[in-house]
Amino acid sequence: MTTMESTAETRWIKAVGEFVCVSEAIQTQLDALNHRTEAMQQTLQTAVTALPRKGPMLERSGRQLEQAVADAIHQATQNWGEGALGRQFSDSMADRLILLIYGKVNAGKSTLLNFLVERFAAHGLPAQRFRIENGHEVALEGPFETSCTENTAHIQGVKLGETLVVLDTPGMLSVTQANHALTERFRVAADAALLVTSSGAPGETQELDVLRTAAESGKPIQILLTQSDVNEPMEVDGEIHDRWVNKDPARRLGQEEDVLTRARCKLNDEGVASLLEEPVSVSVKCAREAGCTPAALEESGFERLYQRLCRLADSALEYKREKPLKIYQDYLQNVLYLSLRTKVLPPLEDLRSAGRQAIERLGRQTRPMSEAVLVEMIGALPAVLRRHQERQDVQAVAQELSTLLATISQTHLLNALSDYETQAEAILIDLDPGRFGGYTERFINVEQQRGAGLAAAAGAGGTALGVYGAAKLGTVIGTAGGPLGMVVGGLIGGLVGTAIGRLALTQETLRLPVGVDYFELQTRIEDLLQAEILNLMDTQISRVCTELEALDGRLSKMQSLVDRFIEPIEATELTPVGDAA
Repeated sequence: MTTMESTAETRWIKAVGEFVCVSEAIQTQLDALNHRTEAMQQTLQTAVTALPRKGPMLERSGRQLEQAVADAIHQATQNWGEGALGRQFSDSMADRLILLIYGKVNAGKSTLLNFLVERFAAHGLPAQRFRIENGHEVALEGPFETSCTENTAHIQGVKLGETLVVLDTPGMLSVTQANHALTERFRVAADAALLVTSSGAPGETQELDVLRTAAESGKPIQILLTQSDVNEPMEVDGEIHDRWVNKDPARRLGQEEDVLTRARCKLNDEGVASLLEEPVSVSVKCAREAGCTPAALEESGFERLYQRLCRLADSALEYKREKPLKIYQDYLQNVLYLSLRTKVLPPLEDLRSAGRQAIERLGRQTRPMSEAVLVEMIGALPAVLRRHQERQDVQAVAQELSTLLATISQTHLLNALSDYETQAEAILIDLDPGRFGGYTERFINVEQQRGAGLAAAAGAGGTALGVYGAAKLGTVIGTAGGPLGMVVGGLIGGLVGTAIGRLALTQETLRLPVGVDYFELQTRIEDLLQAEILNLMDTQISRVCTELEALDGRLSKMQSLVDRFIEPIEATELTPVGDAA
């Protein structure tokens, strides 16, 4: 091979020949990370299966969460399986650096790849084109096809020298879903990425979205603005011919700075943005038309590109040292964790929010519900009291009211708690009749005299005594005085007897029962019921609120468990996962 002057290109090609790809002994870490991931997946599934499902809302939400977890894990696992071809290719190229070219359809990827083959061949180095069919390499002869339509329907690439492989993808933003999926499968194989964008409209939004996907995997990235040229037709022998010239350096720099600014803004993460090399503009057309001389390569932007590729290779070789671990960590963060966040966290947070709202709503319902129960109990109370009025059976009143209160309370609670319980918890109520008091007996007072018979006897006795005394008096005053003595004696005796009879009369008040009423008893019971019902409702609603708070705590732990999927292995290597329930 003819000795060539030292240029960025020759230095790049020399550096490629000196690549030494080293893989760290990281299998222990990888096994630990894989074991932890499987354990956390199982813990998450167990936790969601064990969530309480006592009411329609909890049952519905529980099923949705369980399905969301299953779907998220299944989708991630399926994605990991689809990347098996890319990982296998990476393993087969363990001694080579793998550069993956991203870009929209017809951004100039195949043209660039053909040009690199030409340049390595110009330096006398081997360059073998190939395509991957059914997981196997198939050698290709001749350049890759280039046109204005979507051509590449498979992964194709070239081995440059002994230590570099460049893969051309069918388009990350392909209009064909199969082509896009194929690119995704081989994304894991790359040690570094080259994002190719046409300088006609560099750094479109979709391209920068792809940039973020590539950057988040931890691979270094170089942005390349291709087709950085303009057509300046010229006349030759009276005929107009196309003549391609490089864009003005200032114009190129302006485009590069604009793309870099928007790219960093899109990444919005200093750690990820640090993986991004400054963009470079190139023109394959201009380099070829000028014969690929050192000056032509420099003017066409390739000298700058080779310098950047040397830096890119240094970072890529460092990435390759821990590549299997990096690939799995990329899967955890950008596939499994993303799947869990998008599928599981929204319904989980919806359930937490519904629970918090229910606690607040139930707290507001306690007093109105107590008042509604009290109204029904007060309405039924008179009938209950009348049923037991005759026997004044307060014990029976307490038993009947206890049963009635349990029934009415359960009806209201079931309505209020229907979303959280299929049936209200059995309520046992035993109202204390000793606190009721009793029915009230009513009496009237009746006044009456006692001793009337004794008074009559005293009057008659007085008269007889008077007659007897008069007889004795008549005997004293003679025969003529006999009749007069009897009259006088009777009068005197009557007066004396009457006086004695009056002394025998007494006045008394009789207290006679006239009936039984329950008005005071009803008032006391109403007062007791008001306090009893409020306490009962508060106890039952507090119980459900406590259960909802416990559910919220379990859901919070599940959220934390999801975040643990992306914890560094160093922080949790070989530590127990713990219980998320």
